[in-house]
Amino acid sequence: MDFEDILKDLVSVAPGAVAATLMGMDGIPLACFPANGDGEDTGGNDIEPIGVEYGKILGEIVKASEVLRLGKLRDVTLNLEDVNLEDVVVLMRLVTPEYFIALLLENAAMVGKARFVMKSSVMKARKQITE
Repeated sequence: MDFEDILKDLVSVAPGAVAATLMGMDGIPLACFPANGDGEDTGGNDIEPIGVEYGKILGEIVKASEVLRLGKLRDVTLNLEDVNLEDVVVLMRLVTPEYFIALLLENAAMVGKARFVMKSSVMKARKQITE
């Protein structure tokens, strides 16, 4: 199973999921789904720039957690309100210290299930990266 398949499965199973990316902390994506140009509309929410910008913040949170000796960061959930006052959620979970998966949800209704499904995808991606 390649990275695109892992992300495709994640987006198809996680309730309310719109897009996902596997990205390096340097902002370079290993894979995105839906990938640009595949015909799927994400409602203007392109996952790649979301991953790049929030990935920088994720890196800072990792550093702060280390400095404060709070333990290793696993995931971050961002609950946002878009211009139409609709809920948007970005879930980010570390795969390795160098890579993370970001998942874009169109609503906050099933965040718990999406986080659970994401955990399985992270394990699959980690296996691919470390082999």
